[in-house]
Amino acid sequence: MDKELFLDEIKENIKYHQEHHNLTQLTYQSTMKFLIDRFFKDISLEDVIVNELHFIREASRKLDELTRCVDWKRKGDKREGKWEEEHALLRWLLTLEHFLSVCFVPNEEYVGLIGSIMSVFQASKDKNKEISFWCLNSIEHAASKRTMKVDDLLTSGVVDISLEEIQQPTINDEMEFVFWGVFESISSRLKGKGGDGMEEAKRKVTKMEMFEKLEEEGYEDIVISFLEVFKFLDENNFNGLPFDISDYFVNS
Repeated sequence: MDKELFLDEIKENIKYHQEHHNLTQLTYQSTMKFLIDRFFKDISLEDVIVNELHFIREASRKLDELTRCVDWKRKGDKREGKWEEEHALLRWLLTLEHFLSVCFVPNEEYVGLIGSIMSVFQASKDKNKEISFWCLNSIEHAASKRTMKVDDLLTSGVVDISLEEIQQPTINDEMEFVFWGVFESISSRLKGKGGDGMEEAKRKVTKMEMFEKLEEEGYEDIVISFLEVFKFLDENNFNGLPFDISDYFVNS
C-alpha cells in the first residue's frame, strides 16, 4: 500500500485521539504498531512517529497509566476476562520492544520512556513474568542501540536497578543474561572514542564512574571476570553473551 493512501489519515486520527481520547486502547496501540511495522519499507516513517506523533512520549504515558491501573496482587484464572490492563500493558511492551529494535531516530524523550519501562519491571517482576520479560528485552535493545545516549541510559536508572536485581538470590539466568548484556552494551559504547558524540574527556570520566560504581557494590571480581568474557567473545568473533552468563562469573 502506498504511503499517501494511509499516512495522512492515520496521522490525523492519532493526533485527534491524543487531544480527545476517542479511540479504544487496542485501536490506538494497533495504529501505532501499524506504522512501526512499516519502518522496513519506508525509513521516513521513523521521523513521523518519533518527532511528529511523539510515540515515545505517548508510550511512556500509557505505561505509567496502565501500571497504576493494574492490580498486581490480583489472583485467579486469567481466562475470566478481568485482566484487561495486563493485556494492554503487554501489547504496548511488545510494540516497544519491536520499536526499540528498529528505530534509529534520537529523541530526548527516551529517558522518560526507559524510566517508565523500569517502573513496569519493578512492579511486575514478582507478579507477571511475561510482562517483566518484555520489559527486560526492551531495555536490552535500548542499551545496545545508539538511539539513546549513554548519559541518558545512566540517568534513567538502568544501571542502579540492574545492580540491585543482580544481587537478588532468586535471579534466574534469563534475567542475569539481560542485565549483564546491558552492562556489556554500555561498556562497549564507552570504549570507543567519540562514542555517542560524547567528548573524549567526558567519555573517560563516565567510563571510570561506571566501573567504580560496580566496584563499590562489591563487583570488583565480577568486573575482572566480565572483562575476560569480553576478551574471549572478541577473540572468537562471538556477537553476544552466552545465555548461561552467570556460570562465567566468580561470585555468581
